[in-house]
Amino acid sequence: MDNRHRQRRYTIFAVFMVALMGMTAILPTLQSGTTTTQQVTEPTPTVLPTFPAPPADLSTIVFDQTYLHPSALYLASYPASWVPARPANNGTQVQINFENNTAQSIIESYIEVPVPPVTTLQDVSARYDDTTLQSGWRRYNSWDETGRELDTADNAVVIDFELTLRGQTYIARHYAQLKDDGRIYVTRVVTPENARALLLDLLDKSKTAIQPIALFADTPVQWNGYYSDKENMVVRYPNSWVLRDGAPGQPVTIEATGQAVLRVETAAGAVADEAAAEAFVLAQRPDATIQTVQAAERNGASGWEVSYSYRTLEGEPQSAVAVILPDGENTLRVATVRVVNVDLDLLNTDVQSVTVTDAIEVASTFNLTTGLGFPVTDTADSAEG
Repeated sequence: MDNRHRQRRYTIFAVFMVALMGMTAILPTLQSGTTTTQQVTEPTPTVLPTFPAPPADLSTIVFDQTYLHPSALYLASYPASWVPARPANNGTQVQINFENNTAQSIIESYIEVPVPPVTTLQDVSARYDDTTLQSGWRRYNSWDETGRELDTADNAVVIDFELTLRGQTYIARHYAQLKDDGRIYVTRVVTPENARALLLDLLDKSKTAIQPIALFADTPVQWNGYYSDKENMVVRYPNSWVLRDGAPGQPVTIEATGQAVLRVETAAGAVADEAAAEAFVLAQRPDATIQTVQAAERNGASGWEVSYSYRTLEGEPQSAVAVILPDGENTLRVATVRVVNVDLDLLNTDVQSVTVTDAIEVASTFNLTTGLGFPVTDTADSAEG
């Protein structure tokens, strides 16, 4: 190939390279000036559930239902559309909630037994600090106290709140009344924010809803209760004791394993005097040694208490007291408390062991429920909790 052809090819290659470099410099500028259309996806808004319309006629809300707390310490009245839920007893606060899912409303009713005792509204108000309130509102996402008043006319502390739960706002009022018995009677009502009239109505009707059972005013707060509307009787017992078997209409056994046993039952017959009371016990326990027989007055019923002892086949001592109460012409309600491995007269003893003193007090709480206004149930329910 001669020099003339080589030079021509070199010239063509050089022109191509210059053109390519020019295009490389120009293309980014062209691209930056090009408008690009992008599809923007809008987020789907979260749809919050709406509150129901408040009741139009508040006069239809009547507190005509009766609830007996599992402690058997008090009765509480409530309206039919609200359902009892989550009973609790921690030894100082004995509570029941009444809930209406349709109205998204809650009525909390409870008695507080402050330790040490409180005597002034300032003391009551001081109990409801941020720590206590946070515990009470823990199921909500947030809460704010919006007002507090000391109502000296009713000896009560009134606190207002705004609550949020899952994006919705609720309002609440806490009404804590210090009564002459030294206990604080609390009603707390929660409603949707659009139902303030409902909140005030429920609170006003709830203020007198709690009725303490005077028979048990001096018994341990943390104890449980067993109640049979079928047999018109009630008894309280330590919360460490366990209901093992039975139900209203049948003999019931409640025990502290290896320590004591409570048996509650109904028997036919009549017990007119001490001799008849002793004979009744011996008919049930022929090997018993009778120790003391004495009259017992329980909620208008005149009956008998009989203490006795015996030994098991293994020779272990057992001490017991039977409380026999007449309920009609030929019906007896009977509670028998037995202490294991103890040889004592439970009606005449100074022994201070927990099991013995508990057993004696359990026997003292056995009562008929005549005139107490306890609820009547359609099933084999009791106040055991």
